[in-house]
Amino acid sequence: MKIQLVRISMFLILLLMLVGCGGNKQEDHFQIYIFSELNDAFDGRVSKVLENVIEEVIPKEEFGLYLFPKVVEKIVIEIVTKGGDIFILEEDIVMAALDPIGVHPLDLLIESNDKIQRVEEYMFHNDETGAMSVYAVPIPSNSLLFKDIANPLPNQYVALIPHYSDDKELAVKLLAHLLAN
Repeated sequence: MKIQLVRISMFLILLLMLVGCGGNKQEDHFQIYIFSELNDAFDGRVSKVLENVIEEVIPKEEFGLYLFPKVVEKIVIEIVTKGGDIFILEEDIVMAALDPIGVHPLDLLIESNDKIQRVEEYMFHNDETGAMSVYAVPIPSNSLLFKDIANPLPNQYVALIPHYSDDKELAVKLLAHLLAN
């Protein structure tokens, strides 16, 4: 009887630890996730260049930049665990993350910058407004984000903001900055 009680207690403690440690979201830590074949093996400076551009809007100690391989399963895991405030994905895998229920509309971003391309594939009916809304934006290779890495880039990129992000306003502000050219 005592052994069973100890086993049940250990199981409950382990379960509580797993639940408590779930997810990647850190309080007061803005997260930018890039899912790409771009990585520091590119020439050893990708992270540094990207961090410098981001740091113009968000202080270095307040954000994290994460470069992930271009794997759809990893995107799904990060969405399920509610990780990331901005996702930057290669265009051919963006549909894995693009769901109008789980992504924040970017209409204000589009309205504030007429140079941002509106792509019909990234527009869906918005239940809140009753109109079509933009949920993802392409990032051109001459944008501030990528212009010092390689021009032209080997692939096209798209950005989106997950609906669960705690700081959507900052995410939109950062995207506006990154899309400047």
